[in-house]
Amino acid sequence: MASRVSRRVYAPTQEDWLVDEDLAVRKASTPSKLQERGSFLHNAPSNPNNDAFLEKLLKAGLRDDFQPYRHQVEGLKWMLEQEERTMPLKGGILADDMGLGKTLQVVCLLLLQGAKSSVGASNCGGTLILYPKSVLHVWQKALGADKEAEAYVRKGTFRVHEWMGASRTQSEEELLRYDVVITTYETYRSNQKGTGIGGAAGRVLWSRVVLDEATKIKNQKTATFQAAAAIKATFRWALTATPIENSVEDFVSLLSFLKYQPEPKRFPLLRELGSAKTTAEDFEDRDFAAAWKTVLRATTLRRTKEAQLTSLGVKDVIVERLAMSASERAFYESVKERGLAGDCGNHLVTMLRLRQAANAPQLAKRKESVTRGGKSSGHRGGPTKSTDGADAETTGHISSSKIDRLMHHLRATLAHPDAKVVIFSSFTGMLDVLERTLESESVRFARLDGTMSTTERQAAIARYETPNSADGDSGVPVFLVSLKAGGTGLTLLGGPRAGPRLVILFDHWWNPAAEAQAIDRVHRIGQKNQVKVIRFVMEDTIEEAQVSKKDDKSLLFRAVFGPIEDS
Repeated sequence: MASRVSRRVYAPTQEDWLVDEDLAVRKASTPSKLQERGSFLHNAPSNPNNDAFLEKLLKAGLRDDFQPYRHQVEGLKWMLEQEERTMPLKGGILADDMGLGKTLQVVCLLLLQGAKSSVGASNCGGTLILYPKSVLHVWQKALGADKEAEAYVRKGTFRVHEWMGASRTQSEEELLRYDVVITTYETYRSNQKGTGIGGAAGRVLWSRVVLDEATKIKNQKTATFQAAAAIKATFRWALTATPIENSVEDFVSLLSFLKYQPEPKRFPLLRELGSAKTTAEDFEDRDFAAAWKTVLRATTLRRTKEAQLTSLGVKDVIVERLAMSASERAFYESVKERGLAGDCGNHLVTMLRLRQAANAPQLAKRKESVTRGGKSSGHRGGPTKSTDGADAETTGHISSSKIDRLMHHLRATLAHPDAKVVIFSSFTGMLDVLERTLESESVRFARLDGTMSTTERQAAIARYETPNSADGDSGVPVFLVSLKAGGTGLTLLGGPRAGPRLVILFDHWWNPAAEAQAIDRVHRIGQKNQVKVIRFVMEDTIEEAQVSKKDDKSLLFRAVFGPIEDS
């Protein structure tokens, strides 16, 4: 097997980039109380104007050990300005890079502004937060709803209600009692006992609504978007590191949720921004680019990790182009021929089979569907029965050029006793195969996929975050993760010990944002170790077409917002 390698290294810089140029961070040479505390302005020039914010936050309930970074205070200032505007738009899109602490910035906003606003009706509710199931524990911890985890705020600061489950209240008066109500997108959009979308929550006038991982509403035709857009609230916020994943229509959906009304003179041009046909080349038109800049300044704040976190470990991104063996090539070409002849069903099924064949021929021989939220038994040993409709048939070791290269990297990395490796795949069946491969090599691992309960997920994460142990009953060095189930909302630093951190993207998804999200489960605030990222690309396969498609989407993202990491 031959391989060709290309590398890009991302090292932190001192540059700051904000969508709104008027919010450029002021540099000051006067020593700050915040620097004296030693936990606020990490490797950054001090700003004495931030002292007042910190003192207010501490007084309002922020814990001393969760003091914000400089960029988070600047983000908080922007959010305060957005809520205090006289314009119809009150809120915005916080589009900071993955791992920059958007959750903490929202918590600080609630501390300073109050979870319940004095604006509007006297019976106005508090703050409603919607999120994917995968980040439930993040908000539980941040707001103090998880009694076993350390919250960002002191005990009793917020009255928090988790509005979930079949027995959730349908009384508006009950919901009005709380400062913060948290629920999933799925729960909110459901129609419970004929109560209508949103149920009791849909009938409340909220002080504020916050959508976490707001790309969940990128398609305006979905029930999720329609339910979110119908929420009644004084202030409206969308949190996402990837405001554009496939087309500019994604971003326009967020603007629609915000109820953003552009200047009348620009409206004809802005209507064109929502076209799925908009490309990076369109932004070479000066008027078109100026219209976008107006929208961004009014609605959006985005910063990147490399610009803001000078103490963050270096990220080394390596692309390895691998050649198939003769038998793998013969099987791949046979799948392609059957697809062209119509024997594989529609073209989507053919593409799926080709993606599987690029991973391992045995995977494509089974009736397997791509993970969309993750469907797997979560089994940890022995023959695995996949819940996506296929017998995994992984009672024996399965090999392929890609698997062989993966094991080469694992053997080299795991020679260090405190090494930690996260392997992402879009296929649960592939995770099944990798389980058997790791077991055959006596490599200890944990696994996370979409079928696991919140408790099971947290237990798996805890095993990975715990220092490695010889018996594997506590800490494990390898974590198998479903891309769609575990690509957002997780923090996977690999525990407190210094050692290599390796992320392997075993196969490809169709947009770079999903993969960037996955990488930044590891490369984020708190990561002091260098992170190596390896992407496999099988030569002369559908994976090259996927790379080309992702390149086009990355160019569009750069044209609108600046670079998307690792594209």
